[in-house]
Amino acid sequence: MSSRGYTATGRDDEPATLRIEVAQDVDGEFRTRVLVDGRDLPAGVVPDGAGPDLDTLLHGLRPATPAGTARLTATLCPDEGCHGALDVRVRRDGDMVVWDGWRAEGPHATGPLPGPVVFDGAAYDAELARAGADRDWEPPEDAVARLVRARLEAEPGILGAWDCRLDMVLGSRTGVRLAVVPPPGDIDRSLRPHLLVLPLTGEAPAVQADRAVDALRRGDPLGDPPPPGWAAGRR
Repeated sequence: MSSRGYTATGRDDEPATLRIEVAQDVDGEFRTRVLVDGRDLPAGVVPDGAGPDLDTLLHGLRPATPAGTARLTATLCPDEGCHGALDVRVRRDGDMVVWDGWRAEGPHATGPLPGPVVFDGAAYDAELARAGADRDWEPPEDAVARLVRARLEAEPGILGAWDCRLDMVLGSRTGVRLAVVPPPGDIDRSLRPHLLVLPLTGEAPAVQADRAVDALRRGDPLGDPPPPGWAAGRR
């Protein structure tokens, strides 16, 4: 049976519409909201949940073959007693994209699970592309971190040339924090700092990211001193 015709609002005459928004919460963090037919669908299941960062959300929402899973929201409380999360299966069905197989976790997932949701595939892909390209909301430290991460993931040989691999890249108030993992069992190198901090300038994020990655090509991120422009961080 085709999944065409089911929508979040129960209509059977047209596909649902998707809108992804990013807003700043009371703590100053940027959180995603997933609107289906104009309604915050995840909030109906986990009322006090928060969306993941934009890139994590977009990665999960891209239809996989045969299907993938996206986490749309989760509570920020680490304790099991106040946990709540909402996941959905994402798949492509012909020229449509289908969300189904909803799964809620934790006592704070109190709302009813939605039924299958069907989107027009072209409109769905266009919205993911729009949300990924619209970065007006993004703080400079997060923009630089995102660009550095993308470059290092696309070119693993940059760090591989120094016998290490990427662990994480995060934007912070002190700049961009980069963690690299030394080779297993290399005691001498593992004793050196592997957390680096990139202080930010007022230049465009792309300019800063290009210079930071170029420095990692020329200087050992596990070395002492660290590559030009980077500073050793606390482990």
